[in-house]
Amino acid sequence: MEAMERASRASSRSALTRRRFITVAGVLSVSGLLVACGGSPSAPSGGNAPTAAATGSAPTPTPAGASQPAPNATAAPAGGSQIALNWFLPLSAAPEIAIWTQFVDRFQKANPNITIKGSYESWNNYWTKLQTVMAGGAIPDVIWLHYTRVAEWASKDVMRPLDANLQSDKIEPKQYVFNDAMVYKGHMYAIPKDNGVNALWFNKDWFAKANVPLPSFTYKWDDWLTAMKALTVDKSGKTADQAGFDPANIAKWGTVQPQATSPRGEGFYIWFTSMGGKLYNEDQTQCLIDQPESIEALQFIADLVVKHHVAPPPGAISQPGDPFLNGLVATTWAHHAEEFFWHEQKVAFKIDEVYYPQGNGGLVLSGGTTGFAIPKQSKYPDQAWILTKFMTGEDQQRIIIKQHRWAAGLRALVPEQYDPSYNTPNYVPCHVDPLTGKGPQAVAAPSPPALAQIEQVWASALDPVWLGKAQAKDVVPDLKKQIDQLLQQKTQI
Repeated sequence: MEAMERASRASSRSALTRRRFITVAGVLSVSGLLVACGGSPSAPSGGNAPTAAATGSAPTPTPAGASQPAPNATAAPAGGSQIALNWFLPLSAAPEIAIWTQFVDRFQKANPNITIKGSYESWNNYWTKLQTVMAGGAIPDVIWLHYTRVAEWASKDVMRPLDANLQSDKIEPKQYVFNDAMVYKGHMYAIPKDNGVNALWFNKDWFAKANVPLPSFTYKWDDWLTAMKALTVDKSGKTADQAGFDPANIAKWGTVQPQATSPRGEGFYIWFTSMGGKLYNEDQTQCLIDQPESIEALQFIADLVVKHHVAPPPGAISQPGDPFLNGLVATTWAHHAEEFFWHEQKVAFKIDEVYYPQGNGGLVLSGGTTGFAIPKQSKYPDQAWILTKFMTGEDQQRIIIKQHRWAAGLRALVPEQYDPSYNTPNYVPCHVDPLTGKGPQAVAAPSPPALAQIEQVWASALDPVWLGKAQAKDVVPDLKKQIDQLLQQKTQI
């Protein structure tokens, strides 16, 4: 799912407001994982989940030319002694407690000589804590990585390339979704455990009540904006396309805040690229946001809030949780897990989804993945690889996708994500076909090593634009210079 829109939604949805350090010995008990259960949690793009039992379904054939994942191996340390693997990852909140509890239980039963010691953080704390532990010497054995962070951590030369492990176990990297997003300078540094392809989600009841045509797969940004104006309503009942509309007293908006507060991830990438914008040149050595199409795309995004008033400005919505699921906006932008939270919250209105609208850049589909990486200084790299294979292998993946929270990391299992009794009518073209060769295919957003620093200068330069205090054309030249400098700098711990 990462500051992407995932981070802000994870923060608002989740009741997990402080760091959780959980030591797991044997079976994790839910009582030992006390977390306040609040609104639905959200995670960074790329994510689905495990249930309590395997499905028992027949194995899905591996695509031609790809080898099967290695079986979930059991390996004890020399002499049969017990070891403890330190596993470091973020936890979104209540539903994910059961997911990780069940996973650790299954792994330890399959590997009785290995105990998992988990350090779990909220998404917003995770990256700061990871930097601290990696710099301070308390090196975990396995860490969770979002695809947008792979280049950053690989470039710091603290992660193990996993090519030799894959070759030794005859595992074909291309059988994983978005496998190229886990590669840096020709080496694979993380193994995907999930996927998330973004879509435009909409409240079907709201559209019907307003007599506005439903979004389509050939939606244009201009058509979308017209619809958003008709769906944005002030407290007197006037819509944003009517005379007398009061932008200072809006009751409901057409859409959520645009995904533009950070250039990280698929959310912003689809918006920006479909409108004709470009972030970097091909080898990511130069920023291209000063090009006319890029400036126009940035200004269009800002105008949605400050000119057209179809999206809420910062602070306009005080109610905690997802504004879409709470019925405060008619549309939102998310991967498949939006539906998981819709079910979790037992939301009454009907939903569906389509591709993002198209602009000067045409149709753009994008998604991402998260996975597991092994630090170079892991004390037990062989056992760390066993844990990584276990979570990303076919057996555990089947359990994961049956819970709907995360989607498949193995491309051959992606079709199994679809459950007609659970998913939207448009789930398959939005989340299955784009990863299985049918129709337009999803690509991962570009993520240079300096992305974390780029986010900082991005926010500082563009905040006045998002607030309507400056025009994009006025701040972009200096922002480009700063980003170009960061693209040339070497990342370090």
